[in-house]
Amino acid sequence: MSYFRIKYGFAILASILFLSCGSSESTADKQENYQRLTSIVKTGEFQIDNQFLFPMQGGQIDLTTNPAYMKFYGDSVSIHLPYFGTRTSGNLTTNKGGIVYEGLVSDLQVQELDNKQQLEISFECTARNEHLSFDIIIYSSGKATTDVKLSNRLGVSYQGVLSKLKNEK
Repeated sequence: MSYFRIKYGFAILASILFLSCGSSESTADKQENYQRLTSIVKTGEFQIDNQFLFPMQGGQIDLTTNPAYMKFYGDSVSIHLPYFGTRTSGNLTTNKGGIVYEGLVSDLQVQELDNKQQLEISFECTARNEHLSFDIIIYSSGKATTDVKLSNRLGVSYQGVLSKLKNEK
């Protein structure tokens, strides 16, 4: 009996040591990435390509085969995000179904959280008689989480990656 405890205890310890020895970003690398991302966001022209959607009801949805982006042009955005959720009220007068908006935003705020090496972006807009509120956190790795609150539908979250705005031809 004690032989099995020792054997499994050793296997657990070896697993923990193996996992903890994985490569991790150094503090200098994180700082360099944070500065690079901060400079991209300060230009006002960047995009977030989302790979996953997290509805309030249900599990994670893979978006890698769907266009799911937010493009920033200074104080304007172009948003095309799929939506999987429930309408709570109101009348959506379109068959697009997703979160689609192009135009100016209001209350645009960009906050640099140097101590966490994160950027927080928030803004609001109105699309098709629905008020939308966006809260975005960008991590030093370039990953971004976007929480969207909607006036007529349940909120959703997205996970993606920030990059420079790609040239469109």
